[in-house]
Amino acid sequence: VDLYTNQEHPGPDSERLMFDFKGHLTSAWNMQCNKIILEKVRDAQETQNWALEEDRGDEWILDDIKARSKNMQSHWRAFHIMRGTGSSKETAEQAHERYAADEEDRESRKRETNRYRAVRANLIS
Repeated sequence: VDLYTNQEHPGPDSERLMFDFKGHLTSAWNMQCNKIILEKVRDAQETQNWALEEDRGDEWILDDIKARSKNMQSHWRAFHIMRGTGSSKETAEQAHERYAADEEDRESRKRETNRYRAVRANLIS
């Protein structure tokens, strides 16, 4: 990634696409990854004759790619071992337990939001 930023590397490879989740999702590397995915989506639309109700513009597709990238980045960061010093270093088992607890909390909040939306939809209609 640093070599690409310094213009010493051609950039992401479309055959082995890898995001830079350590950096910002708006970095030049990650933006290039988004463009590669957009090209693949457009190619697939043409070759596989995807039937869409309306043609989605590139900005809409890029927004979706960015949202999915952000979700992947949050999962990637959450699962990595927290680096500390001395006795505060996290073990792989502790990282897994922390990730499982965070995932359970996310699922619980998701269910709560869905219940809220369902109740609100019933009240409105």
